[in-house]
Amino acid sequence: MDNQNFDQNEYRPPINEYVAPQPVRPGLDLKAAFSSGLFLALCILMTIATVFGTFTVDIGSGDFGVSYSFNIIHVLIVIGMWITYGAAKSPEGAMKKSGFNIICGSLFATRILNWIAASILVASGIILAVVGVLIPEEYYVKAEEYIARELVSGGELDVILRDILGSDFASIYPANVDWSALLPVVLIAWGIVMALIAVVMMILNILYYKKLHYMARSLYACVDDPYVEVQYANAVSVWLLVLGILNIFSGLSGVVMILGYVFIKKQIIDRLENYTVM
Repeated sequence: MDNQNFDQNEYRPPINEYVAPQPVRPGLDLKAAFSSGLFLALCILMTIATVFGTFTVDIGSGDFGVSYSFNIIHVLIVIGMWITYGAAKSPEGAMKKSGFNIICGSLFATRILNWIAASILVASGIILAVVGVLIPEEYYVKAEEYIARELVSGGELDVILRDILGSDFASIYPANVDWSALLPVVLIAWGIVMALIAVVMMILNILYYKKLHYMARSLYACVDDPYVEVQYANAVSVWLLVLGILNIFSGLSGVVMILGYVFIKKQIIDRLENYTVM
């Protein structure tokens, strides 16, 4: 029967049309990326940097001392990294999420704590600047008398500062300084410095830590669906490179950041820049 004999309400067979396959992004092989030698080296260096940051050895003046400063977030991130490496090396088919879960939670806590710290710095800076401007001059005269009595003249506070500074307060700040005129300037300057530090923390929190956190959440989601887009990988890699260069002479932290840049570039970005046809 010819097509012209079909009624408009009758069934017409579908016409097969060729549809060209579209290039799609390949799924991210998490096990291959996080079982690599680069990630193992990153885990080792991050562990060493965390240990060095926890314990500080002081051998000055012939005395030996060890100070202790525990950063729970850094420790949790290191634990999460090692768990992730172990899951990637495991012969089991599916990769576990527990390591990514710890890392994501730690990064989220870091962002919250940074906002709290920046808010405290801003509030403190404003208070110091306001005090420097509004406090009557007679209060600074009283403060000058206190400084002359407790600091310059060998009072109890001078003994404490001598232990901290390693020398007498009077040798650093001579007695002929007009403290009643200098203190307002010092307070205002400290207020401005604290506000600037807070601004830098906010910028890093928005442009770096937020993107790092979102990238970690994307990797967490890739465990279930390897075709999930890894967010901000390029931005995070650039930040790690810049911060690593700026901190290269301040210890292992700069080396860890540069190695993190290499890992993200080689094991995540380069893998996702290859397209296949399905």
